[in-house]
Amino acid sequence: MVRDYLPLRRRRHRPHRYARVASDAWLATRSSTPRVGFAHQYRPLDSTDIPQVLARYWQELGLSYDPHRPVDAESVVTIVRITGGNFRLIERLMSQVARIMTINHLDSITPDGIEAAREVLVVGA
Repeated sequence: MVRDYLPLRRRRHRPHRYARVASDAWLATRSSTPRVGFAHQYRPLDSTDIPQVLARYWQELGLSYDPHRPVDAESVVTIVRITGGNFRLIERLMSQVARIMTINHLDSITPDGIEAAREVLVVGA
């Protein structure tokens, strides 16, 4: 049993800078529960669909939508500019517009109210 009499070699300890980061990254990829269960890419709404969608939101707020009225036309242009036709952003933005109208006792949707809603949501620049 020669092995028992050999001196034990001391191993030099070299700290690995990125060992923990690499192992954490590896563990994150091997997670048992994914962070995103389902994601679906939606295309932006067509220019013909946007007025119909916005007319429904105007109706929910108890307002009448008239595309020939200058304030409504400007509001639609502002919404399209901010959201790019993204339905989810339109939905979020319009819920904030409704909130701002309630708080400020407004009786119509204006571009200024839409811009205020955008600032609350931090959508776009």
